[in-house]
Parts: sequence; structure tokens; C-alpha cells
Amino acid sequence: PGPDLATESAAHLSDTGPDQAEETLQQLAEAHLIEPASSWGRWRMHDLVRLYADEHGRTHATPDRRDSARARLFTHYQDTARAADSHLDTLPGPRAPRFPDRAAALRWLDAEHTNLTATANAAAAAPGLGDSSPTVSLAFSLARFLALRRSFDDAITLTASALAVCRGLGDRHGEGQALNNLGNALSEVRRFEEAIHAHTQATTLYRELGDRRRESRALNNLGNALSEVRRFEEAIHAHSEAATVLRGLGDRLGEGQALNNLGITLQQVRQFEEAVHAHTAAGAMYRDVGDRYLEATALINLGGALVQLGRFEEAADAQTRAATVFREFGDRHLEGAALNNFGYALQQVGRFEEAIRAHTRAVAIHRELDSRHGEGQALGNLGAALLVQVGRLEEAVSAHTRAAAVFLETGDRHGEGKERSNLGVALVQVRRFEEAVHAHAQAVTVFRETGDRHREGAALNHLGGALQRARRFEEAIRAYSMAAAVFGELGDRDGEEAALQAWAVTHNELWLRQS
Repeated sequence: PGPDLATESAAHLSDTGPDQAEETLQQLAEAHLIEPASSWGRWRMHDLVRLYADEHGRTHATPDRRDSARARLFTHYQDTARAADSHLDTLPGPRAPRFPDRAAALRWLDAEHTNLTATANAAAAAPGLGDSSPTVSLAFSLARFLALRRSFDDAITLTASALAVCRGLGDRHGEGQALNNLGNALSEVRRFEEAIHAHTQATTLYRELGDRRRESRALNNLGNALSEVRRFEEAIHAHSEAATVLRGLGDRLGEGQALNNLGITLQQVRQFEEAVHAHTAAGAMYRDVGDRYLEATALINLGGALVQLGRFEEAADAQTRAATVFREFGDRHLEGAALNNFGYALQQVGRFEEAIRAHTRAVAIHRELDSRHGEGQALGNLGAALLVQVGRLEEAVSAHTRAAAVFLETGDRHGEGKERSNLGVALVQVRRFEEAVHAHAQAVTVFRETGDRHREGAALNHLGGALQRARRFEEAIRAYSMAAAVFGELGDRDGEEAALQAWAVTHNELWLRQS
């Protein structure tokens, strides 16, 4: 399976040593039956030769011992993938001697990525092999690598196959692990309802098995998915329950993960002091067990909470430290996220040129990784930084326009609403008032449909301002009246007063023009 073959893999397939395999491969290449692939030590066939060879291989399967050859290859892939995965573990501890270090393990995984996923799928589709465990083994061994490389479509396909195999074999622990991994991958591609379903099934299954540790870890992941669909109270309950159980089991790493995720959700409900406490505690637990990578995840989240409390220098320091660790571990996605957050903290202390550089780097990283949601977030912050720089207003409009398009494409209605509102503000600055009215009206619609009443009120206020600048005074008065009503319902007296003052100013301007 797969597009090419390494010399080492060919040796396992043919049950010979590497030197004999290389000699045979060279002879095949001289006969033009195979050719060098993309890098040294890798080989491929022309498609027609491959089809012809496969046809003969199946015809002569028994005398050629085809199944045993494939089994040797599959075993090689399984054993080596497990060894490589041990080097991706961020906890200190022994690593498989097959690879000298993490970099070497990643090089092998990158080279064999397509072959490994093709092998897992081929094993699932070939029950005649007698054992479909390569599918399960490879799906679990590749989970960390596929997450690191943001290959979530592969992860979903592979894990779904592993789930079917585990269910067919009656392997309930494997089923639980597959459901948990599947839920995580589904969340990453923003299929949150499906992720909630997978994590709920995993939680239930582990509860039936009496495995409290894995039940709590699945519950923690369930909380993440619930938070993404803005079911914050349920998410807080899930994270809190998971942290309590894992604390009782003495699982410091698991407790830290639950607390870190709890902090993220607490930020969503604006409980920033509690979030700082949760992230700080999580960071301490990660430090205790020696996991620098997870400690960096606590730092990036801590920095976000510190910004909201006005502790900008501390926030910038946390993001810088996090970005350094993520770069060291080769996690480009989180490095980009940390740089984006770093730029936002710099904006708050007026260091806009540095912020623009940080956001621009973050945009480039996310675009390189095809991480559309991360790109949208970085573009939005870049637009905000450009908006206050002399002569860069049109660049700000462009950044916010692109950010809104990304969020629309990825189905993030909340992000889309924020960016349409930001775009409207930028358009007012460049005196494109009618376009600003349209952008703010779209933001009002999004926030109303998503039930975000506070942002709906703010968007109505912005809409009133754009209409006022466009000299559409009667419509502006209606927008301000609606904003005041929303803020009044929410008990936000400051917002209500600001809307009423704007209403009065606009009403007076209309009266003067009519008199």
C-alpha cells in the first residue's frame, strides 16, 4: 500500500537483509521496472507497471507467499510507528532505541505518512490477512503525529476504521480509545456536535468498564467540545468533575489537563481571575511531572486571561515563553497561536509595530499549515493593529475582510460576527460609510442568530454610528433605540446610557437639519 517504498521496507517485504534488498532494487531500476522516488532510498513504480505487477501478484499469491510478505511489511510499519511515537511523548522517560531522537522519528513519520495511512486502510479492508490489528495499532500510534501535522482528515478516516475493527473484535477498551481520539480530531475540524457524540459515547463506555481514569479524561475532552458550541455551564461541570476524580486518583497530568481546559472555558464566561488560578495550577502540575510542552499550553492560555485583567507585560512574557517551547517541539500551529496572542498583548501597551510583525508571522504560519481558523484569528488581530497605524487603514480593511471570509468559510459564526463588526469600524475610518452600514448590519444578524445579546447591542450601536455618518439619521435613531433596549434587558446600564446619548445626539442633528 502507498505510493512508494523505502529500501528498508522492501527488505522486510522480501524477507532479506538491507544490502540484498538494495542490490535487487537497483537491478529492477536498471530494467526500468521501478524508478527512484522523491528522496534517496525510496522507490516507486509507474502506474501501469504497478497494476500489471499487482495482477500477477494476486494470480500467484500462494506460491509467492503474498500474505506472509504483506504481514512482514505491516509488522515492520507497526513496530516502527510505535517506536517513533515514543519520541513524540512530551513526558520525560525512556524512548525506543530505533530512533536516536525526536527529529529522526519525525523524519521517518513524514516520509512514511502516506504509506502508513494506506496500510492501515488496506488492513481494515483485507480480512483475509487473518488479523486486522494493523489498523488499530497504526491508528493509535499515529494519533500524536497526525495531530502535530494537522492531518485531521487522515486522523478521522483512520480512527473511524479502527473503531469499526475494535467493535468487530469486541475490544471495548480499544473502542473507547478510538472514540476519544475520533472526538478530538472532529473538534479540530470544527465538527463539534459529532465530537460531543463521540466523547459522550467514550465516557459512557469507560464508566461501564469501571475505568475512572479514562472516563475522566474522556469527560475532559467532552468539556472542550461543549465549550466550542457555547454550552459553557455543561463544559465547566465536565472539566471540574474530571479534575476532581483525577485528583483523587493521583493523576497529576490528567488533573492538569482538566484544569487547563477549565480555565479556557472560564475565560469564555469572563471569570478571568478564576481562569488565571486554573491555568497557574495546571502549569505547576505539568512542571512537577516534567512536561515542558504541556506547561507551554498552560502558559499560552494563562497569557490570554492575563490580558483580560490588564496584566499585559506578564501576558506578553507568558506568550513569548510558550512560543519558544512550541518552536522547539516543532508544533507550528501552537507557535502561531502564541505569536498571535503575543501581538495582541503588545497592542495593549501601544507597541503596534512589534504587534504587526508578530501577527504577520502568525498569519504566515497558519496559512502555511492551512489552519484556516488560526489564520482568521491572526488576520483579525493584524487588522486591529493596522487600524491605529497612520497610512495603513486600507490594509486594516483588507485584513478584516479576509478574516470575516475565513470565519464564514469555516462555519465559525461567532468569529464571523466579530470580524464583520471590526470591518465596519475600519470602513468608517476610511469613510466608506455605506459599506460600513452593510458590515455592521451583517454583524447584528449573526449575533442575533447566535444568541449573543451583548455583542448584538454593541453591533447595533456601531450600526447606528455608521448610519449617522452616512446621514441616514432616522435609521440611526432606530438602531440606537434597539441597542438601548438590548442593553436595558441585560441590565448593562453603561451600554444603555451610551446608546441613549447617541440616540439623543442623532435626534438633535436630525431636528436641526429639518428645521
